[in-house]
Amino acid sequence: MASQQYVKIQNTLNPEGQVFHLCRETAEQSFVIRTLLSDFAGTETDFNETVIPISVSVSDAALAKAFEWASHKSADNQPAAGPQQPTRTTIQVTPWDEAFFGAVDAKMLYELLLATNYLEIKVLYDMCCLMVVRMIRGKNADEIREALGLNLELTPEQEAAQQETFLKVGAWNCGI
Repeated sequence: MASQQYVKIQNTLNPEGQVFHLCRETAEQSFVIRTLLSDFAGTETDFNETVIPISVSVSDAALAKAFEWASHKSADNQPAAGPQQPTRTTIQVTPWDEAFFGAVDAKMLYELLLATNYLEIKVLYDMCCLMVVRMIRGKNADEIREALGLNLELTPEQEAAQQETFLKVGAWNCGI
């Protein structure tokens, strides 16, 4: 029986941050990491010793959550999705997924969206989008701002500048 292969991953935007030690199956839930590993197949690179650099503007906590989800899915033997695979029309949310997202606030959900978009973990990205939809469904604009933690208190000058920009862009897009 072959020994379990591991990879080390670190976010280069946080060089003092955590080095994630992941089994290869978990890391390959990310299309980006899977592609990177396949590019180095057959070389002398020892991924047990080499740290794979990624550059994404999220906290280590968000990467840890993304890798926690990937670890659970690889343990369930669910195949990793890549950009070449057809888009799924439905998203299967398991009780485990419900509990996973139940512990995630709006800020962490936003960071998960950024991380999964960068890492190309399509199924998790789609689930994050679904959770955003669930958060805002049936709410008015003020309730959506509150649910997503958006603070749009603009000064009159900022509001005028924003409106002017909107009118310029709108005129250009509409051919006015």
